[in-house]
Amino acid sequence: MNQLLLFTNTSTFLHAIGGALPFDRYSIVVMGIGPYINALIIMSIVAVMSQRMRTMRESPDGRLRLQRWTKALAVVLAFVQSYGWTVLMQVPTFPPQLDAMDWFSQLTVMLELTAGTMILVLLSDTLDEFGLGFGSGAVLIYALSPLADEVHELAQTFASTQLFAALYRPFAIWVGFSVALVVATVVVVLAVRRMPSVESRKAKSTKRIQLKVLMSGVLRPPMFAQAVMFSPVIVANYYMVSNPDLARWIYSAMNPYGPNPWIDLAYLAIYATLVIAFAYFVVAIDFGRTTTMPREMLAPIYRLALIGGAFLAVIVVLVPFLNHLATYAAGRVIPLSGFEAVLLVALILAIVGALEQSGKKGGGVPVLASRLP
Repeated sequence: MNQLLLFTNTSTFLHAIGGALPFDRYSIVVMGIGPYINALIIMSIVAVMSQRMRTMRESPDGRLRLQRWTKALAVVLAFVQSYGWTVLMQVPTFPPQLDAMDWFSQLTVMLELTAGTMILVLLSDTLDEFGLGFGSGAVLIYALSPLADEVHELAQTFASTQLFAALYRPFAIWVGFSVALVVATVVVVLAVRRMPSVESRKAKSTKRIQLKVLMSGVLRPPMFAQAVMFSPVIVANYYMVSNPDLARWIYSAMNPYGPNPWIDLAYLAIYATLVIAFAYFVVAIDFGRTTTMPREMLAPIYRLALIGGAFLAVIVVLVPFLNHLATYAAGRVIPLSGFEAVLLVALILAIVGALEQSGKKGGGVPVLASRLP
């Protein structure tokens, strides 16, 4: 286990919470709050498709019951993910992973990992209860988790460079990409399209409704696309012993920085296409099945879904790739995560918007958007 810790990054925000046996310095919340986020996404999709759940969502008791169902689903997902984690860690790969465990040791680790995730769920509920999470405590923890990791990697880049002056150009390029990404995200997240409602046309009223340009939000489309793109890597782990050549080929092919530029371009194209497709899928699920939505508004909503999906594809897929090429050409690669940055910016904007709304009296122009960030 100590050998594993030498190769494993334990510097994230979640790892700072502490360690527990049998992980030595390794935190029991290593899986993060991801299983709960996945449960929220699954329940949001099921709630749209189920008339019973839509009815339950309209009452306080029904919403409380849905929250309990979501937490129960999070426990199941966390337990399943912990099983996969322990199995993959026992596959003989490089860096060294876990030694072979009997069923009791594996079950103990799985229970610890599941409990660690639910501790974060409790923390997110506490944040929301005291108003610190603004209704998005879980997403806030999920967005902040990679922040310390990014800072640590940046600090490690400077610490491992003997000639500090050699980092001026790549760091300036990285800062330029980061600032451009933040500015573009702020503009698109806050952008709306004003449309007259159907009722206002019949009543000859000037009342309008606003549609978010990013109708799908920033959370679900990239997560769905990442899950699809990462699935071959999971399969490759199981073939590391029986067919190591195939496993190594999958590892090199399922990232945009492999030795074959054509495979890299194909990877980027498939990844971007999946982000756009899932953005359209999320909007279709959220708004296409509702009976309260005027049919005349579906066409512009779907157009905005494609526009928002294209923006996410550029930010999540293209910008990190261009940053990699530019910093590499400048002498040192400084990575940039588009998804984590855009999610954190969108969440900060949502919190600022919630603070502004709490200080206003009366309702303004209604804005139609996704329930999740």
